[in-house]
Amino acid sequence: MTVISPDPAITPEAGLPDGPAEVVVTVPEGPGRVAAATLSCRLHAVIGGAGAAAPLTVVVAAGERADDPDLARVLACARESAVSRGLGFEVR
Repeated sequence: MTVISPDPAITPEAGLPDGPAEVVVTVPEGPGRVAAATLSCRLHAVIGGAGAAAPLTVVVAAGERADDPDLARVLACARESAVSRGLGFEVR
């Protein structure tokens, strides 16, 4: 997987004309534990790459898999991390 961080980082000062942006992260295929590990890396890269309080909402496209215990733990951790940085976080 290749992770690209915005340069410069998305910050509140940068502003976006249409309100907060959404970054959609999909749950990878595979067994729960493997998918959870990959999803964790993806989410923390997005959250870490955004500036604090950036006008950004991280959206996880999990569907029915959001109830998987391994994925649910990753989602809870990522939500805490995103919210602590002033970012939005949604699971769809």
